[in-house]
Amino acid sequence: MLSEKDIIERIKLDAQALIPVDWARLEIDKTFHRPASVKADLIFKLSTNNESVHMLAEVIARSARAVFMNKIDQVRKSANLCGALPLIVAPYLNAEERSLCHDHQVFFLDLSGNQWISFEGFLIEREGFVNQFPETRGERNPFADKASLIIRELIANYGEMRGVRELAELLNLSPGFVSKIAAELEERSYVLKSLDGLRLINPKELITDWVSHYNIRNNRQQRYFLPVISTEEVLKRIRELDLPESGYALSVQAGASLIHRYAAYDVVHIYVSDDEMQNRFLKPLQLQSVERGENVILMKPKYINSVFYGSRKKSGLNVVSDLQLYLDLYHYPKRGREQAEKIYELNLAPKFKD
Repeated sequence: MLSEKDIIERIKLDAQALIPVDWARLEIDKTFHRPASVKADLIFKLSTNNESVHMLAEVIARSARAVFMNKIDQVRKSANLCGALPLIVAPYLNAEERSLCHDHQVFFLDLSGNQWISFEGFLIEREGFVNQFPETRGERNPFADKASLIIRELIANYGEMRGVRELAELLNLSPGFVSKIAAELEERSYVLKSLDGLRLINPKELITDWVSHYNIRNNRQQRYFLPVISTEEVLKRIRELDLPESGYALSVQAGASLIHRYAAYDVVHIYVSDDEMQNRFLKPLQLQSVERGENVILMKPKYINSVFYGSRKKSGLNVVSDLQLYLDLYHYPKRGREQAEKIYELNLAPKFKD
């Protein structure tokens, strides 16, 4: 993965390569005067036949929402102070990041080919290029199964300092693993580290990042039909089962309806920990396997170790945590995004008020 230093050195070798057109010239300007308080990774001079402008640029190496929003805010303020155009440069900017740039009137160039710069008499806009620099450090992915336990614990106890060894013992992880993931979270501006331990910061941006790495379709889903007249009857039949205290939990709209009833739904999604737990539903309910027309979906979780973290009993049934509900609902097609935002507004956001 390219570092900020790598990106800057690459651009210094051939700035013009960022704008492959013959009617505009892009070069680094080391003579541009700016206040001593204004910092910038690069200052460009963009020239056409008729005029030239200066662009003050911030370079972003990591695809982390908190870092990205901080850079946008920083470059806007700095560019305004010295009369230049604000510019973000990165290896790759996804569609959401490009949209944020448009919304905040911050121009962008990425090394993969996506570009947007506009001023009087000049427009260059090229989008839709794929990422030429995908991240490969999967072993430090904070949104992976075991790693996400750390985030879940920090979110559940937002505002508290937690020690590495304390988290390791609590979550049954090695101190070395916790330390490695904490370092990654710190690099992404989601954790502050001190002698007192770790403290989560920028939780909203963190969760926004998370949903870009996760989709409910990542779980292995099996579809069934239970011959009843409503999903309420499905829930009633499940309550009557002899189920253990753990090993299953409702999610998506059925789970959310037991927290805040917001939208009608026609399918009950249930996480099951293993085949034995799945059979506790299949046999007593005599569920019929179907390809479509299902009203029950049993899910083997992607997050085998962490999906049940924070599950609780609601109306006699286990329901996943508010965070997991948000993750599952966010990309769910049938009004899922709306209900996800409602869960965030009512249950998650109040935790994050300082």
